[in-house]
Amino acid sequence: MADTIAAVRGLVKDVISTENVPHLKGFTSLFKDQTDVLLVLDTKEELPAHALYLSANSSVFSGMLEEHFTSTACICAKDKLPVKIPLPDCSVQEAETFLCYLYRKYADPQLTTDSAKSIVKLAHKFDVGVALQQCDEFLAQQAAIETTLRTTYTSSGLYLYNSILWVSALLSSSPDRA
Repeated sequence: MADTIAAVRGLVKDVISTENVPHLKGFTSLFKDQTDVLLVLDTKEELPAHALYLSANSSVFSGMLEEHFTSTACICAKDKLPVKIPLPDCSVQEAETFLCYLYRKYADPQLTTDSAKSIVKLAHKFDVGVALQQCDEFLAQQAAIETTLRTTYTSSGLYLYNSILWVSALLSSSPDRA
């Protein structure tokens, strides 16, 4: 029995590679080795994650994982293969951005409009309220900044255009231009 358990643990280590995974960067190897979920993209790429992180942040993940872990076929968490959860209609970049957000729990200081949109897309799908709130606030701030810049530019451009017309009219009506 001990040999079987050791073999399964070895398979799990082979199946879940946590090297160069952005959302696990900076964590200890012990933490990385405890991943028990694989998020499977349409491209068949698999991203390792932790059931506790996913279920703590998402009612949808929580429901999916609770169903799996309470099933009669489920054996001790240390000795089983990872749970595979599909992430349909999601690129690798979107999934990694979303997972980085979940694992850091706060909006990335390098958050961009594109990354916020990626996070919102998956946060809606998996009911991650904190992500929706923070990204919505960020996107609203970005929209306000863009509107201010557009208004300032338009006002400045209009002022400059009117000034050019005024000078042009002044020069064309000048008596010295005969």
